[in-house]
Amino acid sequence: MRGRMWWLGGILFCGYVAMVLINPAAPGQKLNTPASTYASGPNGTMALELLWQKLRLPWSDWEQVPALLPADSQAVFVSALPDDGVYNAKDVDTILHYAAEGHSVLWVDDGQDSLFSKLAVTISGTGVQQTIHTLVKVHEPVRLDSSISPTVSTLSTTTHATQFSNLDATADAWLTGAGLKQASVLYETPEGHVVGAEFSRGKGNVMLWSMPSIWENATVDKGSNFRLVWDLVGNRGILWDEYGHGYARQSTLGWMFHGWKALAAMVGLLALLLYLYRNLWRFGPVRNPAPGTTMAATDYVEAVAWHLNRRELRPSQFVEIVRLTRLRLSGVPLTALEPDEERLRERIEGVLRGPKRQLWQDWKALADQGYHPRQWRKFLRLTRQLWLQAGLQQKGGREFGQRSFGKHSAD
Repeated sequence: MRGRMWWLGGILFCGYVAMVLINPAAPGQKLNTPASTYASGPNGTMALELLWQKLRLPWSDWEQVPALLPADSQAVFVSALPDDGVYNAKDVDTILHYAAEGHSVLWVDDGQDSLFSKLAVTISGTGVQQTIHTLVKVHEPVRLDSSISPTVSTLSTTTHATQFSNLDATADAWLTGAGLKQASVLYETPEGHVVGAEFSRGKGNVMLWSMPSIWENATVDKGSNFRLVWDLVGNRGILWDEYGHGYARQSTLGWMFHGWKALAAMVGLLALLLYLYRNLWRFGPVRNPAPGTTMAATDYVEAVAWHLNRRELRPSQFVEIVRLTRLRLSGVPLTALEPDEERLRERIEGVLRGPKRQLWQDWKALADQGYHPRQWRKFLRLTRQLWLQAGLQQKGGREFGQRSFGKHSAD
C-alpha cells in the first residue's frame, strides 16, 4: 500500500508540473482581443507593431505586472483597452508612480476605468459611433525623450500640425470631468469634445485618449490616422501593454504560487507532511515485529549447491565453492573459525584414502590454479564426484533434502 501511495504522489506531482508548463494565457489563444498586438483581426494592433518595427523604432510587448515596469526604459508605456478588472487601485497607483519617475504613459480607453477615475476624468458620450474626419490640436504633447536619432525614420519628431483634417476613424466617447482642469487638452473635435488630454506627474506625464479606432489594424493606414498616432507618441519606442489583455509572462515560481495555486500548493504540502508523519511515527502501543525466517545451518550449503547447478560459474562463486569444499572434507564445522591452509590439507588427507585421495589431488590441482573460463566445467564435474566419493552427497539424492547437484550437466 505504501508503494502505491508513492506512485499516487508522483502522478499528482507530474500533473501539477504539467499545469505549470501550460500557460493559460499564452500568446495566440486570443486572436480577436481588441487592441492586442497578437490579434490580426480588424480591431487588433498587429499592423501598428509591424509598421513601428519597419521604421526601426523599439517595440516591446509587456506581459508582466505594473510593479515590474523597467525603470531604465525611455519607451512610452501604452495601454489600450485593458480588460475590465485587470488593474485595481494599487496597480493604478503603481502606474502613476512609474510616470512620476520620469516616464510617459499613454492610456487608451473608451470606457470608464480605474485610472480615469483616479484622475477624476469621466468618459461620456451618446453610445453611438460617430465618424471623425477632423480633430483640432490644442496643445503639443510633451516629449520626455528625443534621444533616438531622427535618421531611423523619414518622419519628423513632431508634426507641428494644428488640425488633422483627413482622418478616417470613429468615436463614441469623450473626456469630461473635473480632472481636466488639472490637465492640458491635446485634441478635440470641431464641436469641442475632448478626445486627448495630458497630465503632468512628477518628472513624467500621463496622456489619456478616448478614440482607440485610430490604432486598429483596419484603420491605422487610412487617411492621416498614422500621422495622429505619430503626433501622440513621437519618434520614440513603445512598450505595449499586453498584461492588461490577460497575457501574463512571469517566472515559474511566480506563476505556481499566485492566487488559487498558492492554496493548492499549501494543501499539497500539508497532505505530504501528514503522510510522512503517519508513516514515520507510530500511534499507540508498539506493534510486535513481523515473524522472520529462522536461518538454518544448511542455508549456506544449499546456496552453494544452487551455484553448482548454474549453467555458468563465476569467479566469486568459484572461490566460495573451493572454500566450502575444503571445510566440508576436513570436517570442520561451518560456524567454527577457519583453520590455516596447511592444517586443512592434513585433516583432508588423513580422511581420504585410495581413489578418493587421487580425486582430491586432481581437484586440488584445479583449485590451486584459480578460476579459468575454459576449465570451470571440469572443476564442477570433479567437485560433484569428490562430494559423492566422500559421502557428502548421495548419488541421485538432494543435498540436505533441498538441492540436487547432478540436475544439470556441466559438460
